[in-house]
Amino acid sequence: MQRQEKSKEKNFRLPEVIFISLASITNFILDLLISPILKIILTHIIAGLFIMVPLNFLLLYLTRNIVDKKGTCTLYLTIFGLISIPSPLFGGVAGPYKILVGFCIGITLDLVFIIRKNILRIICIGIIGSIVWWIITFSIWELFNLPFVTAFSNLLNATNPNFSGFLDFSAILNLPINGFGIDFFIFSLLCGLVSSIPVILCCFFGFYIFKKIEPTAVYQRFQIIQ
Repeated sequence: MQRQEKSKEKNFRLPEVIFISLASITNFILDLLISPILKIILTHIIAGLFIMVPLNFLLLYLTRNIVDKKGTCTLYLTIFGLISIPSPLFGGVAGPYKILVGFCIGITLDLVFIIRKNILRIICIGIIGSIVWWIITFSIWELFNLPFVTAFSNLLNATNPNFSGFLDFSAILNLPINGFGIDFFIFSLLCGLVSSIPVILCCFFGFYIFKKIEPTAVYQRFQIIQ
């Protein structure tokens, strides 16, 4: 049997755009259904840092392996930001700023995907990707004068009545965070590092799923130049 030729085109084919869009929509629907329940049961901190962001990376990493092209992450997260506009996801309140959040995070992740060795790539995506996710998200929230960085940081402040009772950053930072500054970036860095371990595990799982999909006839047909 002759080996099937995979697409080397730099531009996205229509089936790839459709697949990325459907994957992003699936991510949105899962977040919309699961996130509110987890926040009630496990608190906002645990749900956000340890479950929802890692889940987003799992689906994103799987999609980026299936459509192995520069720009996949950017397109995926821009679409996610677009469809999140009227929802509380990706920023707490409705607004077009979510497109900018997704676009900026997506570009950064696509740059990290330049790394070709799988284990190193997953570790870098887990660490760099998580840190960038929170820095960009928090920065855009601040730029749009949204109160969420202050509210989120208060959940990690043991001196505040809203303390989550799980992680305490108040011993090393002046909380709550109000505006940009050294504490702002340290807080973003810490949130990224806390998320990075479950994100790395989810990326490994996403790659495992991809390796199961890769030999299938459906995937091979998807890769053929049309």
